[in-house]
Formats: sequence, structure tokens, C-alpha cells
Amino acid sequence: KRLLNVVFISSLSSEKKTDIPCEEKNVIFSLSLFSSREESNLYYDIKKLIYNAKTAPDRELALRQLLNMAIKGNAYAVYDIASFSASGKLLEKNELFSQCAYKKVLDTFLDNLKTDDEKLKKYLSYRVGKMYYYGLGTDKELSKAVEHLEPPANAGNKYANFTLGRIYESENEIGIDIPKAVEYYTKSAENGQPYAAYRLARLYEQGAEGLESSLEMAEKYYKSAYTGFIKLAKDTPDEHLFYHIGNMALYGKGCEVNFDVAEKYLKAACDDFGYYAAAYKLAQIYSNPESGLYDISKAIEYYKLSWEKEQNPYAIYQLGKIYYFGASGLAPDKELGKYYLQLAADNGVEQANNILNYHAANSNQSILAAVSLFKNALRMFGVGNHNEGH
Repeated sequence: KRLLNVVFISSLSSEKKTDIPCEEKNVIFSLSLFSSREESNLYYDIKKLIYNAKTAPDRELALRQLLNMAIKGNAYAVYDIASFSASGKLLEKNELFSQCAYKKVLDTFLDNLKTDDEKLKKYLSYRVGKMYYYGLGTDKELSKAVEHLEPPANAGNKYANFTLGRIYESENEIGIDIPKAVEYYTKSAENGQPYAAYRLARLYEQGAEGLESSLEMAEKYYKSAYTGFIKLAKDTPDEHLFYHIGNMALYGKGCEVNFDVAEKYLKAACDDFGYYAAAYKLAQIYSNPESGLYDISKAIEYYKLSWEKEQNPYAIYQLGKIYYFGASGLAPDKELGKYYLQLAADNGVEQANNILNYHAANSNQSILAAVSLFKNALRMFGVGNHNEGH
């Protein structure tokens, strides 16, 4: 990972990677789009190999090919390298470098919006809008994101429609507009975007301002999302994708509850990709006697991982309950249970406070009862009832 980064960064700038100033034009090459159909095909073949490589050497070879394409100035390849570096996935994490590379890509896309090729113009407009939405190589500017996303969305770009849905669903300077979000999500979902279908399902399930809840519509879009996620997972392994599939299989959203499928995809997300939000879900599976996968030691392992990596207070709450009350194959450990429950309570889990308060009340009652029994015993034996001065 470090080698790949150093090689690419040395091609971006004569400076060391920690000293790359985005404001200065010290990049020794300019970026361009695909120069031929062959280059375009090669790029997409490389991307498929990166995501579908069966071995680390195969993936490294594909990364080197992508790196070589980026060094030669292909803007799409530079974008991918910046993305890998920003996330720390496949390449060494370096946010400063990523933002500088993103800035070069954004400038290139903006320059090429002058093209007479309407299809290319709409595609680049989508890419520019997405970069303004996420703040890639620029400040996050939602008004500019909407400006650039609307033309491709109106032309049927499902990804642009999805991103606009996200903008209007979220609280921001644009303002929440749920009916508008639903409109964009629906266009995207009906055009085969499973993430749009998933968000539609949640909106219909929960209801929102300007939208009546509908379990029928929610189930329709959950099914569409689940089917789409499964199809995508075959060609583009991704931690978020695996997490969604596992989570839906765990709770029966758009499919029947299937703990085996849930475990398979959640473990891939957590163990293979380091997506630790899946750790809590795995722990729920292993702590559930009805899952057919009950393993309290694994449950404890993943609850601890969820707390360690995600600081999820409900993970330590569950640990507290397991230790305090005990579980199949594990004897109670009241002191360790109280430790985790107190930690959970200190992190805002009210249920943990309730258990601790109940424990304290019962403990006080037990002490009072013991004192009462002791006093009665003393009376029976005539002790402690003497008159003063006797």
C-alpha cells in the first residue's frame, strides 16, 4: 500500500506527500478523459479485477495497472486512487493527498463540461454534482450539487436521481422536502438503483412529513432493494453492500429471515472489509438461541469489537446483561456485569440505568431484610432488649 502511494504521489508532485499544497499548480501532468474506446474498456476491466480479484497478488496487479493509468493522466483513474487513499482501503490513508487529487479531477471535469457531446456532458455533470455533494476537492456546496445533478437526473441518470433524493431527505441549507426526495428516489429505484429502493422502503415504513406510512409500499421496495443488492454483490463486492444484505436477512426486510445468510454477509463486511458496524449485528446473531448459530463466546467477542471500533454503547449494554444475568454456557458475573452496565449508563443507555437502579433497590431491600432478621434473632435470645442502666 505504501509503495503504491509513494509511486503515485511522486508523479503528482515534486514535493513530499505531506507537503502537497492544493493551491499551487505543481502537478507535472494535466488530466484528461478517455482517449479511446480501448482505454475505456481497459479501465473498466481493471476496476472489475480490483473488486473481484481472488488473491492479493491479482488485486495488487490490477491496482498497479490503475496506478499506471492515473500516472498517465486519466482523470477517472486518479479519482479512484484518491478514493482509495481517502478511505484507507487498498491504499495508505492520506486525506490531504486525496483532496489535492480530487481537486485536479474536479477541474478536469469542469473544463470538459464545455464539450458538444451531450451524453458525456450529462455524465460529467453528474460526477461534478456528486463531488460538490460530498466535498471532494472542494468545499461541500449543495446548491452547486443540485445545479449539476438536475440535468442528468432529468435525463434519467439513476445515480443523479438518487443523490438528489439524499439531498432533499437530509436536513441542510437546501431544506428537507420529503415528497421531492420520494420523487427522485422513485425515479432512481424504478431505473434499477437498489439503494434508492432501500431508502424509499424506510421512508414508507416510518412515515415522514408529507408522506403517509405504507407497509405495502415499504415491502415492495425492500424486496426490490434486496434483489438488487444480491445482484450487485456478485459483481462488485463492497462492505456497505454486504452490510445491507446481512442486515436485511437478519430482520427479514424484503426477504425471509435467514440467519445463515445474515452471518455470511455480515462477517464479510466486518472481517474482510473492516466495516465494524456489522460487529454488533453479528453479536446479536451469536447471542440469539433461536438463530441456530448460538455461540456466547463469539457474541462477547463481537460486542467488544463493536465497542472498541465503533464506540457503540449498546454493545457494552448487551455485554453488561450477558455477564450480570448469565447466559447458556456462561455463569453470571455480577461485578463484571455491573461494570459494563455502568459504562453503558455513563454513555447514555437509559436501560442500563434501570437495571442498575433495580439492582441497588433490591440490594437495599436485602440488607434491610437481613438487619430485620438479625434483630429478631437477638430478641429471641433476649439480647439488645435490656433496660437502660440495668
